Amino acid sequence: MGISVREILLRLSKILNIGLEKNLKMSIKIVHEFADDIIQTRLPSKDETKDEDLLSRFIRNDDNSSQFLCDIIISFI
Repeated sequence: MGISVREILLRLSKILNIGLEKNLKMSIKIVHEFADDIIQTRLPSKDETKDEDLLSRFIRNDDNSSQFLCDIIISFI
């Protein structure tokens, strides 16, 4: 039931935000910023029906939160 050295190093790198954990957090931040940019550019034109793609349908639904839209965009990527 002992914790391996590898697990300790992984937990430590996550806590200290170093190595691969730092790269992962930076990459996730970039993806979320990209998704937010897409939402911000598409929201002003949400009532226009010229684009009938799936994302436009999700954006037109006022029940969908920004977080939900962000998750949808990330799943498309």
